[in-house]
Amino acid sequence: MVESVLFGSCILVIGVFFHSLGTAKLVQIIKGPHYQSDKRSSEHKKIAKISYVAVFLLCLHIIQIFIWASVYCYLIDIPEITSFLDAFYFSIITYTTVGYGDIVISGEGRLLSGIESINGILMFGWSTALLFAAVQRMWLMDDHSKG
Repeated sequence: MVESVLFGSCILVIGVFFHSLGTAKLVQIIKGPHYQSDKRSSEHKKIAKISYVAVFLLCLHIIQIFIWASVYCYLIDIPEITSFLDAFYFSIITYTTVGYGDIVISGEGRLLSGIESINGILMFGWSTALLFAAVQRMWLMDDHSKG
């Protein structure tokens, strides 16, 4: 049990590391002069920039889901997972905390899936905060500069 928790925590740290790298790059982009809107920026450009941030964050989440799926498929023995597709699907529903229950795993994978859910909750909160900051910078800062 302790080994599973430690192993899962290491996987969580790896995921957080990748999310940190990605969000650090995103913050550089958001803080850069080419991202900031000016009075001439159209609403379409603002929407495109926010969409870029959202898609980038989605890609970071998919990377983490891929990491967890790789663990389920290749690093531990889970009889209920017979292919990478199964592992990826299970990882998506676990990371997002949907938990349909159509794949129920046994053994050490159960503890790992709980840690993956914690990972997903943390990363979605982190991404929400970053997306909010990007929206605020794009629209609210622009509104303050007009007034």
